[in-house]
Amino acid sequence: MQDAGAKPDMLVIGAVPQELRDALSSSFSLVSYVMEGSEAKSADGIPAGPTAVLTRAVCGLPAAVMDKLPGLRLVLSLGAGLDKIDLDAAAQRGITVVNTPDEMTEDVADYAVAMFYAVQRQLAQADALVRSGAWGAQPFPLTHRVAGRAVGVVGMGRIGRRVAEKAAALGMAVHYHSRARKADVPHRYHGTVLALAEAVDVLVLACAGTEETRNIVDAPVLDALGPAGIVINVSRGSVVDEEALIAALGQRSIRGAALDVFASEPKLDPRFRALDNVLLSPHAAALTVEARAAAIATLANAGRAYVEGAAGAPKAAPSRLVSRKVYPDPPAALEGLLFDGMTIMSGGFGLSGNPEMLIPAIRDSGVKDLTIISNNCGADGFGLWTLLNNGQIRKMISSYVGENKLFEQLYLSGDLELELNPQGTLAERIRAGGAGIPAFYTRTGVGTIVAEGKPVEDFGGLEYVRETWLKADLAIVKAWRGDPAGNLLYRKTARNFNPVMATAAAVTVAEVEEIVEAGMLGADCIHTPGIYVDRLIQGAGYAKRIEHLTVRQREVV
Repeated sequence: MQDAGAKPDMLVIGAVPQELRDALSSSFSLVSYVMEGSEAKSADGIPAGPTAVLTRAVCGLPAAVMDKLPGLRLVLSLGAGLDKIDLDAAAQRGITVVNTPDEMTEDVADYAVAMFYAVQRQLAQADALVRSGAWGAQPFPLTHRVAGRAVGVVGMGRIGRRVAEKAAALGMAVHYHSRARKADVPHRYHGTVLALAEAVDVLVLACAGTEETRNIVDAPVLDALGPAGIVINVSRGSVVDEEALIAALGQRSIRGAALDVFASEPKLDPRFRALDNVLLSPHAAALTVEARAAAIATLANAGRAYVEGAAGAPKAAPSRLVSRKVYPDPPAALEGLLFDGMTIMSGGFGLSGNPEMLIPAIRDSGVKDLTIISNNCGADGFGLWTLLNNGQIRKMISSYVGENKLFEQLYLSGDLELELNPQGTLAERIRAGGAGIPAFYTRTGVGTIVAEGKPVEDFGGLEYVRETWLKADLAIVKAWRGDPAGNLLYRKTARNFNPVMATAAAVTVAEVEEIVEAGMLGADCIHTPGIYVDRLIQGAGYAKRIEHLTVRQREVV
């Protein structure tokens, strides 16, 4: 057991620079156990005591290491990639993962553009000609202009976006491929890498290295790129079929390539060295003084915040926490949040935008005497109807009964309390709760049952009724996409009540159809900032439901 007041042990498994070790040594007792390179150690001898791990993106965190450290609570990773860390396992165990993608984005994007210039204008060959003394005796060949070329970016995360922005500024036509079309990216989208290669002159690889992206640049893609094509790789070596690339370069079926990463580092395939149309780089795209200093500062700050929090001091938030908000399933996301008699806001309008994965988890928890704030209460057999049917709802605050026969029956029988609001008033009361406005006045409902028992005042000769804010213990919302920071993007009518509810509760849990990498949601497209979202899950199996289907009768021919 660690002595009270002693610095926690940090296991250093990555070949990190000494400056980073020095920066972290004030907060941790560093235990060196490097698991990469020629003298890599196995997981067998790992001590069980450390509660923190320091690694690099290229080393990651092997599952065997995580299994050996029962008290592990913090992983600091130097670099952008997280493909070698099991984030789901980390989330389940409550392990915070901090990496440094933002600190390196600008430099890696710069490097990708510089590599294209180097290959397109043959800068390395020009340098070699001058150094050889042959300048004057041997003519230098004509090269090709950069401006006006079509560049295809594979992966539209942080780095891919910056590559696209820089290429567009240089007068290049930008195309891209990613897992899905990006609503905030103005460039032409292609559904496959093959289709992208057919449309462009240069292919820039800026995607994550996963099983899904393994060898996505293969022989057919290189054939489609053609004899004027260039491949730039600043992502992971695994995304390129190196056999196919070596063959294409040797046969000159593509113009050239520039590679900063390889399938096996640092022992790359020796055939690359014999090729004069490939630029080779020692995984150096992010190696700048500025990026290194920023990354060290981020990880050192995260380490200090962890130690201060563990010691009971007010915990400063590290600049980037990965997985802390992402939970593996609805029960895990709701654990510790539910209690009898609580008030829950539930997003949705009719059958659109309902948190349909979280609602069954609330039902299965058995929590009761609930007050539910929602536009309506689902439909027969769907959504909040399941809580009604289970006898868990005491009161509804809503604006619409709709096709929910059970809702109607329970209210008319006196078994359900109901506070009906004009729909716009309901939305504004929720918005007021999120904005910290205790009350407001509106013309809606004046002179009707809605205004009974409420203050009415005259403004400019017209009567207005006072309405009060709505707040909740918990909000459950449904979005289209979210990122690990909790930023949400809604799709079309699913936006409805969800954004305002996310701001008006003590705790907000969101379910999304897709969790994307941090930075992939454009800042101008985010509907709900992550500051409002506490927990996040990714749902599956969503069906497009229609509340009341109407079709025209067709004549029999």
